[in-house]
Amino acid sequence: MTPGNILLTNTAQGVRVMLADLGVAKSLLDEYRDTMTAGTPAYMALEQANSTQLDQRSDIYSLACVTYALLTGRPPFPVKTLAELLGRNHAIGPAPIAAQLGAPELLDQVLASALSPDPNRRPQTAAQFAEVLDRLADALPGGESYRPLPLTSSATPTTLGSIPNAPPPRAP
Repeated sequence: MTPGNILLTNTAQGVRVMLADLGVAKSLLDEYRDTMTAGTPAYMALEQANSTQLDQRSDIYSLACVTYALLTGRPPFPVKTLAELLGRNHAIGPAPIAAQLGAPELLDQVLASALSPDPNRRPQTAAQFAEVLDRLADALPGGESYRPLPLTSSATPTTLGSIPNAPPPRAP
C-alpha cells in the first residue's frame, strides 16, 4: 500500500476513503514467486524485499509507512530501489515526529513499533494498530471539526496528492 492507493471523494455523507490496486502485487507474486518482488520500496517491509514469508504484519508495516507519509509529507525511509532498501541500516528507526505535530509521544512509539524490521515487534493485527491510532486521534484537537466543502457535480475519486475541494493542510 502507498499513498497513491488511497482514493478520496466527497459524498453527501462526507469524505469516502477507498483503497485501490490491492490485488495487483499479490497476483504478480503468485505468478512469479521466485523471480519477482512487487511493491514500492519506500513502503515495503524488509521481508517483502527479501522475498521471504509475508503475512498481515507486512501490510501493517506498509500501513505505518503511509501513516507516517500522511503526517509528514514523506515516507519514513525515503529509499527508491530494492538495493537501497536492503542496504539501509535497519537499526535506525524512523525520525520522531510527535513533537512537531503536537501529538503525544505515543505516536512515535507506535510508529517505531509498526516500522520495525522485525515483524514480531510490530502490532500483530491491523485492529491493534488502528486502535492505538484511534486513541491518538481522540487525544488531538481538530479531527471532529473537519467538514468537506459542498459536493460538486464534477467530484471524482482522486489520489491524495490532488484532492479537489479539500482545504489546505494546517501547518504543524
